[in-house]
Amino acid sequence: TASLFCICNNILLPILAFHYSNARRPGARRARPYLMVVHALMFLFGVYCSVCGSIGPIAALIAEISSGGSAPDTAGDADVSSRIGTFPRSGISPECVRSYCQLPGNNISAICHGTGLYV
Repeated sequence: TASLFCICNNILLPILAFHYSNARRPGARRARPYLMVVHALMFLFGVYCSVCGSIGPIAALIAEISSGGSAPDTAGDADVSSRIGTFPRSGISPECVRSYCQLPGNNISAICHGTGLYV
């Protein structure tokens, strides 16, 4: 889940790397006790946030798998897989079509020539 990876990459791994690299460096002093306490508290809080942030999504995924369902389609649109890569999508404004047709290489589309929006 995002909470797990974000916290691991930005909090847990840097704290572990700091203390690991400091312990392996020859002649290095140990980190000061207050820094070790602050890092321990930050690490525990990061673990707590990772666990609490991952419980809900994992439970929802397990429930979805156990019910025999599949992943929901984008925005609840059941027909999205048949329209991937098509242009234009339903409800697109003429300004969007005009902007699309003005992009280099996109003026070959039939929508650009057929609607008179190609500039």
